[in-house]
Amino acid sequence: MSNVYISVLGTNDYLPCVYYHENGFEAPNVRFIQEATIKMLCADWTKEDRVLILTTDKAYQRNWLDDGHVSKEGEILKRKGLGSILENTGVTAKITQIKIPEGKNEDEIWEIFQILYDSLKPNDRVSFDITHSFRSLPLLATVVIHYAKTLKSIEVDGIYYGAFEILGHHGQVREMPIEKRRAPIIDLLPFDALLDWSVAIDKFLDTGSAKSVCQLANDAVKPILKRTKGKDDAAQAIKRVANTLAEFSSHLATCRGPELSCDAIKLKLAIEECLQTEIIPAFKPLVSQMEQEVRSFQGKEVADGLMAAKWCYDHNLIQQSYTILEETLISFMVYQAGLDDRERDHRMITGQAAAIFTGPIAESDWLSPAADYKDITKSYLGILIERPDLAKVFIQLQDDRNDLNHAGWRKDPTKAKTFLKNLPKLIERAQAAILEKREV
Repeated sequence: MSNVYISVLGTNDYLPCVYYHENGFEAPNVRFIQEATIKMLCADWTKEDRVLILTTDKAYQRNWLDDGHVSKEGEILKRKGLGSILENTGVTAKITQIKIPEGKNEDEIWEIFQILYDSLKPNDRVSFDITHSFRSLPLLATVVIHYAKTLKSIEVDGIYYGAFEILGHHGQVREMPIEKRRAPIIDLLPFDALLDWSVAIDKFLDTGSAKSVCQLANDAVKPILKRTKGKDDAAQAIKRVANTLAEFSSHLATCRGPELSCDAIKLKLAIEECLQTEIIPAFKPLVSQMEQEVRSFQGKEVADGLMAAKWCYDHNLIQQSYTILEETLISFMVYQAGLDDRERDHRMITGQAAAIFTGPIAESDWLSPAADYKDITKSYLGILIERPDLAKVFIQLQDDRNDLNHAGWRKDPTKAKTFLKNLPKLIERAQAAILEKREV
């Protein structure tokens, strides 16, 4: 893994100033922001690391080489170019100047994109100075960064901007003593992180996978909690959201039905606590969006089971949805009969009762364990008499779930699109049959 610094050199005749950062760093009497940020970031880099300066032909002539500017009278102005300056910074990292087009049309913009992307290697740690990035280049750099995150697994250490313009227009600054020309170096990395969070939360909302959200959360809060010895309320709140979200997501993915109601309630509470802390305002709508995903869970096991089945369907977890839906119907039947929902035979008999009811199957032909526990079987049949469609849903679920669990290895397997078509209808019918009397 190597460190990489990337910056674009501009064409203006820059005035010297004092660039400073909130960490206490100062670079006095420098013309080029690159000199300041390289001194700040690259002082301890090795020869394995890289400093890349991108220049157009005009920027190369005016600011990379020495004496590249002329006065209004046509006289050459004595100025050291950035190339000469960087040779004397004492930085060990390899410094490379790379030519890029001006980006005057789409083809040139794509060429710049490719140059930026090709300059990155797998697992690079990248610091980007965008101060003199012209036209669309800051946006292009953002796209390249996220493209390379996906394809080359790069990490972004910082995105920096030297805010020289806060000093005023060029004429005003020229009249100021150099020591008064203090321009802050702003780290824009939180905005890159916000984009990462947006992508991760969108992935959770779309697929139900919380892996990216949890990874981002843990990476973000570890250094804060270490620095504050665990006393940062916002960091603790984000950590709790990540942990409870991970549990909720993994329990849905692995069909841990008895855990889901508790998971959803814990997640709602964790999100509520997080929103009450001093997190970055732009993060709050993203966190609130996650809360909407679990808002319908109310802590009632059967109703929440139905909600979980719908949630899984909405997030394309089709097999999980079928499994949770059938097991929720089984639990409902067992609860209605006043029996133990963890007793294996009690659960098995529910499906048999549905088959007996829809057959119908004579009592003399009942199989074990329904035949062994006839009172329980008849109790279930009484429930199905009140809810006849529930038995039909049971039979359909059993057949579809069996097909799914055996991966279609049977005669006349169901088509994938049929599962997708049938499932929402089965969920609706199950809800209508179970919740019609509002008993759960």
